[in-house]
Amino acid sequence: MKKIVLATAAVMMLAPTSIALADDSKAALSDQIILSVTKDGWVTTNSARVFVGFEITQQKETASELKEQIMSSLKKLSAETDWHITSSRENKDRTGLTRWSVAAEARVAENAIAGLADRAEAAGRPGFKMTVRQVDYSPSLAETEKLKSDLRAKIYAAAVDEANRLTKVIPNRSYRIQMVDFQNIGYQPPQMMKMMARPAAPRMEMDASSANAGGGNGAAELAVSRRHSMSATIILTSDKNTDK
Repeated sequence: MKKIVLATAAVMMLAPTSIALADDSKAALSDQIILSVTKDGWVTTNSARVFVGFEITQQKETASELKEQIMSSLKKLSAETDWHITSSRENKDRTGLTRWSVAAEARVAENAIAGLADRAEAAGRPGFKMTVRQVDYSPSLAETEKLKSDLRAKIYAAAVDEANRLTKVIPNRSYRIQMVDFQNIGYQPPQMMKMMARPAAPRMEMDASSANAGGGNGAAELAVSRRHSMSATIILTSDKNTDK
């Protein structure tokens, strides 16, 4: 009876050791390759973000009627544009009149920018002044995200290409992608702009005087392209093909 018990204990002591050796053997048959990949591209916009301000003296109109007048005036600037009122402030002056300061904005197609200031002035009347305050040609969020999606696709393709290349070059190994870790660098200003020791030009403030100074067309800026970069750390792993 004692011999049977001792034999069982010996088997129990040896089993974990055998499993550990098997795990170590498997780990020795796998490896990892870590590499960094960077892709860049350009995003170009064909529209501008336009900021419009209103200074209104309320007469007999209700607030709802004033809003309709504001939206109607904005459509005279660009009929096909989806305008949004972003802020409004009401106050009474010393005479007891109610005055409104209203801000609105929209993405306006590049071909509709010309003459914005003139159209804003023409749409006004006494007690109802509309001014194009700013035109920003920076790419929209959707345009920027589209470029980022394209850059990610390029990085994924580079990871697949590298795994296939290693599989062909290194004998008895089959590589696959274990992880792709993105580090978004984002907008990269031109190097020349970094080196020039001068302050950046302020964004255009579009009032009547500045618009007229630029030829009266309300388009003193040009559409710009912006370069974006995206980097990723790629981990490729493989197991030794013991069949070869």
